[in-house]
Amino acid sequence: MRKALGFSVAGLAAGILTVSLVTTTQAEEKDDREARSERVTPRCLDGRHVGRTHVVDQNTLLVYDRFDNPYKLDIGGACRSMNDMSVIGFEFNGSTEICGAHDAMLLRQEPPSSFVTRCIINGIVPLTREEAAELDKG
Repeated sequence: MRKALGFSVAGLAAGILTVSLVTTTQAEEKDDREARSERVTPRCLDGRHVGRTHVVDQNTLLVYDRFDNPYKLDIGGACRSMNDMSVIGFEFNGSTEICGAHDAMLLRQEPPSSFVTRCIINGIVPLTREEAAELDKG
């Protein structure tokens, strides 16, 4: 009888340990999901990691990096006639980080033409995913 009681206590302790490990793992997974959803866009766009773009209006280009961080670029000059079919690139002034106005020039090409237009970036603003979703309708 004594052995049975010792075995039961050991089994109960192992069960409590298993339950606490499962609860801890679930809490860590929830924290990871929340951290991903509340991720803050870095201040500067790394021009080497540009993903998709979306033309909001004649002055505004929405740019996502490959990590899906959104940035709003204020564009000036000849690029005001760009559209979502435009091929977009950058010509950097120093590093590949675009943190403010004039850190890079926007390059735009309209297929099938091989002519490239250089345009001024008047400003860049990192956005939240919610702010980007409002601008990226359509």
